[in-house]
Amino acid sequence: MNIQSIWGPVILLLGITAIFTIGGGLSAVIYTDTLQTVIMLFGGILVAVISSFKIDGLQNLYSKFLESDVKSLSNPNITCGIMEEENLSVMKSITDEDFPWLGVLTGMTINSLWYWCSDQVIVQRCLSAKSFTEAKAATVLCSFLKISSIFIMLYPGMISRILFPDIVGCIDLESCMKVCGMTRCNDIAYPYLVLKILPNGVIGLLLAVMLSALMSSLTSTFNSASSIITLDIYPKIHAFFKNEAPSENSLMIVSRVAVLSLIAISVAWIPVVQENQTGSLFVYVQMISSYLQPPIAAIYVLGVFFKRANEFGVFWSLIVGLIIGLSRMTIDVFWPRPSCMDMQVSGTIDLRPEITKHFPFLYFSVFLFLTTITICLVLSGMKKSSFKHGKGTTWTTRHYGDDHKIYINGVHHPENFQILCKKQEQLSEKPSLRKFWKNSRVLSFLCGFENEESIGSESYEHESGRDILIENSKWKHLVDIMAVFMAFVSVGLWVWMI
Repeated sequence: MNIQSIWGPVILLLGITAIFTIGGGLSAVIYTDTLQTVIMLFGGILVAVISSFKIDGLQNLYSKFLESDVKSLSNPNITCGIMEEENLSVMKSITDEDFPWLGVLTGMTINSLWYWCSDQVIVQRCLSAKSFTEAKAATVLCSFLKISSIFIMLYPGMISRILFPDIVGCIDLESCMKVCGMTRCNDIAYPYLVLKILPNGVIGLLLAVMLSALMSSLTSTFNSASSIITLDIYPKIHAFFKNEAPSENSLMIVSRVAVLSLIAISVAWIPVVQENQTGSLFVYVQMISSYLQPPIAAIYVLGVFFKRANEFGVFWSLIVGLIIGLSRMTIDVFWPRPSCMDMQVSGTIDLRPEITKHFPFLYFSVFLFLTTITICLVLSGMKKSSFKHGKGTTWTTRHYGDDHKIYINGVHHPENFQILCKKQEQLSEKPSLRKFWKNSRVLSFLCGFENEESIGSESYEHESGRDILIENSKWKHLVDIMAVFMAFVSVGLWVWMI
């Protein structure tokens, strides 16, 4: 496969994605993602099981992976294809350029905070849930599915390196260009494994699985980005020029045009990705994330914990953070890091500026995160804002006060919210064990909720007139328990992989 052959399949895939994204909207995207998730999960399990038999069980994974060395055809003395024990460790050296252990714990946490807490794709899915309990349950389920990728994607990828070291781990430029059209072929490990170990009938299913994964990501991104443009950006531009709200028809047209524009940008970005590929798409994605995501994560944290942050500080700290991130990305585009083969074969000299040569992108993520927070706090303190935060909009105001209007079954109750809940609980006759559990409220307190279930209503309306959904489900406590269990599982996995 050569580089030019990418264009046809990519444009065709984007075109198919655009058809049901534009035609179906968010509902079609969510239903499609749900179906594709099931297919991907069972397909991934199938590949993992079959590939493990190829190496006589996962117990041989560690030893055989260390034996999958690749020697250069042009120079046997080159060490770029030698496997070391550090390749099997999540916690690499603190000076590692890609994933130093301190950067993984800090920088990758910041990038993940942006994605899982403030990315439009995730937030839009949570806001589309029918109840708060369902949103939490879906999030917990998602965390279990995320962990499964270690066993159904990471391990098969390592097995692919064991079975086909000269293909997946090629180091000679001519061999790699012949196989995958790039300087390294790490990214073809999974699809190449699928093509080689599965029967013909199953190969088609698994290829559909991989295309489903790609299309799922594309549809989610296009739909969420077009929603931001249509609902947040375009109405302000329309009001500025015409001093009136846009019509429904114009919003519909803008949303369609936004999707088509995003597809055009995606196609135009292909050469940039190709030129800056280091043989690992995952590393490339983490690099871009470290340049663009930390400012948004910083503002999200401030929005939750710091009620004095105002629009002036937030806006200009985001602008400065974006400029700093784009500057670092520009430097890496024009002065890329030379590969191991370039330095050992061609004698290429590392011409990167010192500020980037010894500053891994995950450390840069921490720097950009802290810089954005500092700028926002300073600017917010310099210019006071007349905006007054409503109750429940920050961590310190998460418990609602006396000035809220409480409605129960359509009847207005002006009493304090907590007092009302206590009265309702005293009037209700419930088993003592259940009452003890509901009064403990440890998990709910940490999440910022009071004893809302005793109200007996699905929602209440506060002073802004906006309905807020209250948890009122028999599954609520089970979801909370599973969330805590998931936290312990995550910590256990970290300890195990170290």
